[in-house]
Amino acid sequence: MQTMIQSFDDLTTYQLHTIYQARTDVFVVEQQCAYPEVDATDLIAYHVSIKDEQDELCAYCRLYPGLQGETWHIGRVLVRQQNRGHGLASQLLADGIAWLKSQQQVNQIELDAQVYLVPFYQRIGFKLVGQPFDDYGIQHQHMRLQ
Repeated sequence: MQTMIQSFDDLTTYQLHTIYQARTDVFVVEQQCAYPEVDATDLIAYHVSIKDEQDELCAYCRLYPGLQGETWHIGRVLVRQQNRGHGLASQLLADGIAWLKSQQQVNQIELDAQVYLVPFYQRIGFKLVGQPFDDYGIQHQHMRLQ
């Protein structure tokens, strides 16, 4: 399995289509949550993907800067249903976080976790920030890497 980190401009049309399809499959269809999946954040994000030997997308997330620039966010973390249970989410986040830490102006990394995934993110080192909140009918928890 290979991890790739690409800016929006570096993605091919096919790669972008595959990413949007996977995100829609997981966040809109599987989780039965109607919301604007494709947004302007994609344009400024770095897209992290893990592909298998057949070049099929297995896992994905995006990394993007906050308003202050020194805080970066991890979002849209997913592992395709057929690829779950093999540690790909941990690998995806480890590679994404390592890349962020290698950047000169990244001082803080944050994410909004679905509440049921909070223990997973805590094992990686994320800490709770504030109270859970509703995001399109799904409870989320803001977290920060310590």
